[in-house]
Amino acid sequence: GGLDVGGAASVRAILHWQYRTIWG
Repeated sequence: GGLDVGGAASVRAILHWQYRTIWG
């Protein structure tokens, strides 16, 4: 089993984008 790697990558990318948008 395990996480959906593609989905996890998308979530991480979104969180990273939000972090840069808000705090960058």
